[in-house]
Amino acid sequence: MRDRRTLLIWCGALLGTLYPPLIVLGVAAGALARGHQQRRAPVQRPTAVAVAATGLVLAIATNIHGPALLAGIVLALLTSACLP
Repeated sequence: MRDRRTLLIWCGALLGTLYPPLIVLGVAAGALARGHQQRRAPVQRPTAVAVAATGLVLAIATNIHGPALLAGIVLALLTSACLP
């Protein structure tokens, strides 16, 4: 589940392209995810919401990474629906 923590930190890094101190959000989210995992609490849905929110914020700010992130989410959803 390290991948989810890495994904959250990466989202913070993308937000840092808008305002560098925002990278702290990704680090904090990664730490929270680790705590949830240690308590065996699910982190899939909060991670998905955080990634989508990051994409929306970046898209609204007209940052090139926002539409790319949202397109990646849509592509992942479409391809997962096509797989058995």
